[in-house]
Amino acid sequence: MSAAKTEDISTVDVGIVGGGPAGLMSAILLARRGITAAVIEQRSEQEIRTTHRA
Repeated sequence: MSAAKTEDISTVDVGIVGGGPAGLMSAILLARRGITAAVIEQRSEQEIRTTHRA
């Protein structure tokens, strides 16, 4: 399992576990406030993009 995009996550303010809708929205809202966040997800970006949600 490898990430397509990796950054130095040792310097972020918040760690978010889960790249689903809630995790990604949390990261967006934090970024708007100037707070850095790292989203940790085990699925690939392609798998997340093709998952259908209700």
